[in-house]
Amino acid sequence: MRRNTFVLLFSLLTVVALRAGNRNAYPLPEDRGTAGILAALERLPVFVRVLHTTAHPDDESAATLTWLARRAHARTALLSLTRGDGGQNVLGDEKYEAMGLLRTGELLEACKIYGVETYFTTVFEFGFSKSAEETLSKWGREETLEEVVRFIRMWKPAIIISKWQGNSKDGHGHHQTAGILTHEAFRAAGDANKFPEQLKQGLRPWQAKKLYRNNLRGDSEQGEPDWTVRLNVGESDPILGRSFREIGTEGYSKHRSQGNGANYSPPGQFFDYYKLVDSTVGTKSREEGFFDSIDTSLGAIALLAGSDAASVPFLQKDLAAAQSAAEEALGAFQPRHPEASASASVKGLAIIAELIRKVESSALPQPVKEIVEDALGEKRSHFQEAVNATLGIYLTARTEDPTAVPGEKIPVTVTLFNRGSEAVDLKRVTLWTPEEWVSSLPASALYGEIRPGAQLSWKHTVEIPAGARVTEPFWYRQRKWDARYKTRATKNVFAAFDEPEIDAQATYRYHDTEVSIKSPARAQAGDPIRGVDFRDFQVVPALSVTLNPELVVAPISGGDQTREFQVSILCNERTGANGSLQIQAPAGWTVQPPRVQFALSRKGESYAARFVLHIPPGTRE
Repeated sequence: MRRNTFVLLFSLLTVVALRAGNRNAYPLPEDRGTAGILAALERLPVFVRVLHTTAHPDDESAATLTWLARRAHARTALLSLTRGDGGQNVLGDEKYEAMGLLRTGELLEACKIYGVETYFTTVFEFGFSKSAEETLSKWGREETLEEVVRFIRMWKPAIIISKWQGNSKDGHGHHQTAGILTHEAFRAAGDANKFPEQLKQGLRPWQAKKLYRNNLRGDSEQGEPDWTVRLNVGESDPILGRSFREIGTEGYSKHRSQGNGANYSPPGQFFDYYKLVDSTVGTKSREEGFFDSIDTSLGAIALLAGSDAASVPFLQKDLAAAQSAAEEALGAFQPRHPEASASASVKGLAIIAELIRKVESSALPQPVKEIVEDALGEKRSHFQEAVNATLGIYLTARTEDPTAVPGEKIPVTVTLFNRGSEAVDLKRVTLWTPEEWVSSLPASALYGEIRPGAQLSWKHTVEIPAGARVTEPFWYRQRKWDARYKTRATKNVFAAFDEPEIDAQATYRYHDTEVSIKSPARAQAGDPIRGVDFRDFQVVPALSVTLNPELVVAPISGGDQTREFQVSILCNERTGANGSLQIQAPAGWTVQPPRVQFALSRKGESYAARFVLHIPPGTRE
């Protein structure tokens, strides 16, 4: 049994435990079955990216995001300046960083339903702000603009939609700031003289084509918004069985800490309005839709080569061939026989894969090459998703427990299911883990043909190093008064969290083309009341420590004062742990009892101790 002695510093009053996963047992109805397969096919002939910007989780235009992702099949992202750290909380007593953690999770769940990607800057929501001036005095105008410009240059949207206008009509100072900075970043991202240090780091200027703003209601004295695009988000989709507003409202109801759990939208016509405020492709007083004057076909990828297109004469022709394959796959779709679309889907995948190889060896300048390869990589993923969907290929990676501590060995079972009607030839299965982790697979592991209705499983053993970093948010505040998060090393500083600790990937051949499918490692962690759940695997410390209350206030007094705290510990070690607990207080202060012994025999066992802190008379800051 391991012995651990823990000293809890009085100045460190918060320990946040990260719980990942939320009803992950099955894909959403919109992402499985006929609806999911058809969506994967409809996405194939489309290439366009749309960015929506807001200040907080729950600001977003839910119905429009759902329409963009699930009707237009645009790759859509939501960039929230904050994680909602200073918001209200009707669920519990989480505050500040813990509140940001909770609302980050809520926005992820909402965006899963919308069908969009979720990103954040590093600014901290410090509570209600009366003006943009106040907000920018805390966040820093240039620092925050730099982040928004950096994200635009990284993600490269064709269209940007600002939720907020950037004036007093937005109300909250954070809202105003989000509007101001989005409008400014639209042009700044395309200006090489703005934030030139980003160019030295490998980014290139990126000029989006259009900038729209939302929040138009009340703009006109007649009550009719001054709009350029009117979007019927109440349109019912016969495949999805609901309107985009209905689906969006279900997603928006995930903002339960903000009291939105009971949100509901009935069927029926409903419009969202948008004003075009800047454009590089011309302006009109009225547009049919966001994509007027914008090429959303795969041919738009060739435009990314710009003036260097002459060095890749094959690009436009090969993209046209991929477009044709995509349209063929969509046209061949049969709900009862989705495999009818597999042949054309894999043909398109082969074209894109070969095109990536051609571009890699081409004479394109490296910065341009990276932009084109990024776009082609997106479409390769889309074609792979379509092949997997039409063939009924499904991959799972399961751990026996959702958590483990550094130094443990864990089994990971990877299973590939062929739920379709055609055989595939499995070539390899790979586990992706952090550096220094070691994974092994028995020499007897089988590969080869997987016939319709069959499945193959592989049981890997993963060794977690004793010095492995525990799973935790990569963003943190160094000091309680900081208005911006700092970040640890991570792949994408705009992401909600780090990537999963363990990812499984299977690669098979179909029609002489390699196809891959990935899945994060998860463990079943539901209960009889809440239902089945699968959580991403996490590395946790041997003991988790919680202090309650996290924060107390003591007035300056001439008399002795006391404050009571409860310290709770949870054992995460399979073999148990024992040791002692104490609170270390400033000189002259006393704690009763000075130290408490504990002994925990197994994983999941907890212990709580009460301490009374004595604050001497006359104590000041």
